[in-house]
Amino acid sequence: PIGSGKTLTAILATIIANPKKILCVAPKSLLSQWKDCFKEFAKIESEILSPASIKKWESSDVPVGLITYQGLMRALATIDVSTDLLILDEIQNIKNSDTKVWKAISNIKTTDIYGLSGTPIENSLEDLFNVMEIIKPGLLGAKWQFQDEHQLLTTSAPGKAVFSGSKNISGLIEKLKDHLYVCMVETKPVNTVENIVEVIPDTTQRTISNDFWKSAKDLQAKALTAENPGKLKLMVQAMLLRARQAACDVNLTQEIKITSSNKTNAILGQINVFVKNNEQVCVYSQWTSYLEILSSQVTVPYSYFHGGLSVKQRSAEIEKFVT
Repeated sequence: PIGSGKTLTAILATIIANPKKILCVAPKSLLSQWKDCFKEFAKIESEILSPASIKKWESSDVPVGLITYQGLMRALATIDVSTDLLILDEIQNIKNSDTKVWKAISNIKTTDIYGLSGTPIENSLEDLFNVMEIIKPGLLGAKWQFQDEHQLLTTSAPGKAVFSGSKNISGLIEKLKDHLYVCMVETKPVNTVENIVEVIPDTTQRTISNDFWKSAKDLQAKALTAENPGKLKLMVQAMLLRARQAACDVNLTQEIKITSSNKTNAILGQINVFVKNNEQVCVYSQWTSYLEILSSQVTVPYSYFHGGLSVKQRSAEIEKFVT
């Protein structure tokens, strides 16, 4: 889980093992965090790598290289990569053994591998099998053996099997016990107050949202009798998304911007209250476009963190917020 100490545990294990070269693979948003942690807690210098610079790093004096999964995959398409220790953060990102990135990383030459994850099983036990095939190939046997021993078969057809559950978990734990370290940290929020504020959409929002709901309902009815309903089902999903967005802020659904929604005004009001009390605020949204709407109207200094930022820009935005 988040905050359980996976990063620091891996760094501590690295200090004890004392490998000469360490290649750490992580999502782009976490590279700067790894760099800071290596420097602060282990006094180890690191370098954020690109596909073009990884070979130069191998022969350099910098002990730790940091790279994204996609960057490493592109590098492995043209060169061989070797390291003493391979750290795979958020290893569930390569849980599918049919992907190019899984196949590429499985060919890295390394002495040891640390795989870190708060969610090693996201869909089925097969996720765990594929992850362990990277960390310790063959530990869980062949895939058919693993499926026979630990998964409940629902239906079977040529080239395809559907599983509905798991079995013999105690036997699976026994196989994994020498290769698995579980971080369990009990966290207790300090001075946490949960306050749910109900905001009613205004008349314009309700009208536009209801129009999208009606369109979704009409398309769904057509899909039930269509010979090829796939496209109609996608359109239904699009209309439902638009209905939700209109209930949030109608500006999300149209290019011509109009007055702010009740929700947006409520959030801006809450931000002003916290700022007046000399407190900081984090605002999260599943839509970056909504964060852009908020940022265009907020009247206090802010940091804007999103997936489109480079590693350097992310670090700068985080630093701006924490200082």
